[in-house]
Amino acid sequence: MILMRVCRSLLILVLVVFVGSYLFYLRTGSFPISTNTFYRGSVSSGGSADLRRLSEMPSLNSVEPPADMKTIQQWQDESGHWNFSNQKNNH
Repeated sequence: MILMRVCRSLLILVLVVFVGSYLFYLRTGSFPISTNTFYRGSVSSGGSADLRRLSEMPSLNSVEPPADMKTIQQWQDESGHWNFSNQKNNH
């Protein structure tokens, strides 16, 4: 009983996706997801995943902070609290 409901739900989901893709094709003339979106050729024919977008992204550690922000200033105020800042301050 539960297996029948799961199969029916999957069938309805697949039909909705196919009908939606076909309607998108009728409206725009292209399918929503092409085979070239993820792969430059089929994997079975020796193609590999298209990682050009990832290689164009800068690495997270490649951005250097400005020189004045590299040094952390530390001082103790009149009430005894320790303060830290990356900006120069007359303390």
